[in-house]
Amino acid sequence: MKANICNLYRSFIFLSVGMISTGSAFAQSETKTYQNKDYKVVYTVTNGMLNGTYTSFYKNGIKKAEGTYAFNNRLGDWKAYDSTGRLKMERVYTNSYEFASVIPAAHPDSIPYTPKRNADGFYDYFALKQTMVVEQSRIWQYVFIEENPFLTGLFKLLYDKATHGQIQAEKPKPTDPLTMWGEPINFTNTPLDTTGIDIIGYKIYGDWFYDDVRNLSEYRVIGICPIAKRSGKLDQYVSANFARSNKDTVDLFWVYMRAARQYLATEKISSMNLPANIQNEDDIFFWHYYAGHVLSTQSGYEHWSPSLYKKGTGILDVIEIEAEHNIWLKPRALPRVF
Repeated sequence: MKANICNLYRSFIFLSVGMISTGSAFAQSETKTYQNKDYKVVYTVTNGMLNGTYTSFYKNGIKKAEGTYAFNNRLGDWKAYDSTGRLKMERVYTNSYEFASVIPAAHPDSIPYTPKRNADGFYDYFALKQTMVVEQSRIWQYVFIEENPFLTGLFKLLYDKATHGQIQAEKPKPTDPLTMWGEPINFTNTPLDTTGIDIIGYKIYGDWFYDDVRNLSEYRVIGICPIAKRSGKLDQYVSANFARSNKDTVDLFWVYMRAARQYLATEKISSMNLPANIQNEDDIFFWHYYAGHVLSTQSGYEHWSPSLYKKGTGILDVIEIEAEHNIWLKPRALPRVF
């Protein structure tokens, strides 16, 4: 873990001059602003990922929270203030899963968690219970290969495992772009000719929640669906599997992430430009090392095309980030012990 931390810090120092290497090109960091009636947020994005400083302000102009992101992970010192400017919370993050509490002091009965790889090569999640969750929401995202070239081999892996019955593929719901159909696809009876298919990205959904025991938020991917450009050769597949499609794209099939993780961990990623803890396809999703474009379940997207995807803020919308800051600032009892 120490090597991973050092790598993240080295990467962040590199980013601090405003540039990051993705293996094929360099991209300039961009400062963005989001504002609503309650707060204003100024944050830095590089290659679609939260990277660099993040600062939010109350509507009266007083600073609400401040800290640093590195590859969509909180890193280093984070502080939160009340609306009069008094410091109410301070913690030092190793990554988004681990931090040391400065203000208030850590409760001795809090449950420690350090991400560790299991025998299958992927990181085990913290053993969460529903009673630990104080706030949650379901988040839908689009993840595009153009912005995440390290996901190029993911479709072939998912389709191969689904064809051989190692994971179950399910039909997308034709009338709802944000829901799984739930009916299994038998690729033996209705094979998909993958030659010449242009996979442009993935639709994913997962749960964001705040864990009252560890006193932090987390996002876990639940399902993933490859998206292909619409072409004539896909028409028969769409008809046979009730796949959702429009004039631009086709949602091919859904798989549950929980069933796929052990196979994603076998798909190694080799690049000198990635942090040390990003070694396989599963690491990408566990550490949130990807550019995602957030859509809410209430957005009602009945038609989607590539021209619509430039709407997100990053792996998490600032609304969820500020929801966590609001929880930090609430008067709360000591963490519940389970």
